[in-house]
Amino acid sequence: MPRKFIITFRTSGFTLIELLLVIMILGIMSTLSISVVRQVYHTSRVEKTRMTIRKIDRVIMEMYANYDNRRVETNAGISTASTMTQEMRAQVTQAAILWCKRDLIRMEMPSNWDEVRQSDLKTGYYDANDNHGYTQLRFRIGGVNAASANTETSPLKKMYLATFKDAVERVKREKNLSQDDAVKKVYHFGSAKCLYLIVMYGNPEARELFFDHEIRTDEDGLSYFVDGWGNPIYFLRWAPGLTLSDRQPNILEPNQMEIHWDSATTKKSQAAEETPDPLDPTEVGGTLMQNPSSNKNQTWIKLETSGTSFKGWTLLPVIMSSGGVTDGNDKSDNAADFDDGFWYNFGIQMYPTNDMSNSYTINGPKVHDSVVDPFYFPLGAPLSSGANHNIIHNHTVLR
Repeated sequence: MPRKFIITFRTSGFTLIELLLVIMILGIMSTLSISVVRQVYHTSRVEKTRMTIRKIDRVIMEMYANYDNRRVETNAGISTASTMTQEMRAQVTQAAILWCKRDLIRMEMPSNWDEVRQSDLKTGYYDANDNHGYTQLRFRIGGVNAASANTETSPLKKMYLATFKDAVERVKREKNLSQDDAVKKVYHFGSAKCLYLIVMYGNPEARELFFDHEIRTDEDGLSYFVDGWGNPIYFLRWAPGLTLSDRQPNILEPNQMEIHWDSATTKKSQAAEETPDPLDPTEVGGTLMQNPSSNKNQTWIKLETSGTSFKGWTLLPVIMSSGGVTDGNDKSDNAADFDDGFWYNFGIQMYPTNDMSNSYTINGPKVHDSVVDPFYFPLGAPLSSGANHNIIHNHTVLR
């Protein structure tokens, strides 16, 4: 009987476990690749941001250094009273020069549109005594009725204000908006727009330093610098509360908040001694105070007395990017309707709080002391929460 042979064929292939293993490996490799690509993109954007900030810093710092030797006209009369000694008159003269320079910097390097729109501080007369119990020398910034008031303003500030008004009119016309709504549109990214104007109006040749992709134009026709993520690069003229700076004294620790500003007196005095304010070579110092009389349109400079120091220290402008962090809440640079989300993008105080007690009015909008006094409020201080540790700025970008 013939034998029967059964031949079977086995088809080669993968088992289910093998397939799952391969899929898992591919998934891991894909995840790693995406992470690497993202990191490369992030690093590229960070470096791009740093390069742009370095270029802006070069222009801004050249302008800022010129104020050390800038001549200013105080247009002020000094009291001839017998209580005014020659030494006191010299102090008052130096105080006038110092505070006029600070006001000039405020006019020519505005951090926001509020400062562009504010009326100029007028330099007035000086006296050694008053009828309200104060014995310190004072520098009065005269109101509009002061006969000796200096009515001139910086040509640069005139250009900024004209640019702002033109932008508002353009938005009103093209968007058919009211005056208030048009102003709000122009205020959008206001600090960044002011920075662009400072660079371009202060040094017209600076435009050649920047590529087109480093500049963006808003719908109001005003331009601003952008970082590697396409977000605006912002500006703070003075930030005494800034921490982790390589270029100015760190008065606050990284974990300290602005509420500790008054308790930082020792560090303030130490900073003033070790790195004095270059605008104040005679170290006359002084602090702004509201006129104790009923005329709230006058402000005085109180000089040092009885060992109480009002001397300043070296401060440099801050040019910053949020490092790609944004929550889309930036609505305005106006203190009246400022959105907290903007602060949290940077994790620092970008604008004086609204509860400042020593504010005064000078021929127009309300002005905060910190507008002219660099050391009054700890701008740049860490926030109590929501701090952004990704911030990129010119005080560390040169590391």
